[in-house]
Amino acid sequence: MGSTGRSAIAVGIDWKDNHFLSKSGVKLNINLVSYGLTEDENQVIDEVISSLSYVFEFERNFDYKLTTQWMSDNWKISFYWIFTYLMLIFSGQQWMRNREPFQLRSTLFLWNLFLALFSITGTLRVLPEMVYVVREHGFAQSVCDNGFITRVNVSSVWSWLFVMSKVPELGDTLYAYGDVASTGRWYLGVNYMIHAIMYSYYAMRAINIKIPKPIAMFITSSQLIQMVFGVFATLYALHKKSNRFDCLLSYTTIYSAIFMYFSYFVLFFNFFYHSYIKRSKNKQKSN
Repeated sequence: MGSTGRSAIAVGIDWKDNHFLSKSGVKLNINLVSYGLTEDENQVIDEVISSLSYVFEFERNFDYKLTTQWMSDNWKISFYWIFTYLMLIFSGQQWMRNREPFQLRSTLFLWNLFLALFSITGTLRVLPEMVYVVREHGFAQSVCDNGFITRVNVSSVWSWLFVMSKVPELGDTLYAYGDVASTGRWYLGVNYMIHAIMYSYYAMRAINIKIPKPIAMFITSSQLIQMVFGVFATLYALHKKSNRFDCLLSYTTIYSAIFMYFSYFVLFFNFFYHSYIKRSKNKQKSN
């Protein structure tokens, strides 16, 4: 074994077949060359490993190439889900127009509790890799390097689960997973964190737990900030790519993401305005 292997073993990992193995033999898919690390910087990998003290079997055996290929080959399916979603919305409104509303508080509580726990777990699984890349290599690398999918199995599988979770959420969001977009590190990381808070709030409201109004305003405000940051991260990646920085995302993904985040910002701002600003003004007039 060469010097790279000896240096890796010194921090509790082994180097084999161009991948790191933890003490338990877990294939971590962290590539030194791709990350731009030297032999002397091997020890920083141990910080990522220590923050993921346990790796599940499905994470260990995940192959991002199979899922990204499937997404690339079947991206049109997303439009079928969107069409189904719209049909359910409009037909459901007509069908329920003269009917009593269903009492679904228990169902809504369990559904939102599941999504909250899923989002919390996703946050805990992808955050260590994101923090590591930003701290060790800077913000530019975090929006231009797609190693969170191609090299780190844990964040890769939770990126895939994040995308697939949008199907039961009925067309909530579209992400260019098949493009292995480098900015996805921030898209899904921030979204996981916001959704962990949001669905926890919905779960508590479903069982009539009263939440102070400032907390509800904070959640909506955080969603607005998410949209602004999504546009910023994408524009920053576009700037670096235009200046010949090796940014691993396509122009199609860049323009689609900007359009998506801007449209969501308009929708959330409209909701924020009518729910808090306009309602507050009307209340003052009535008083």
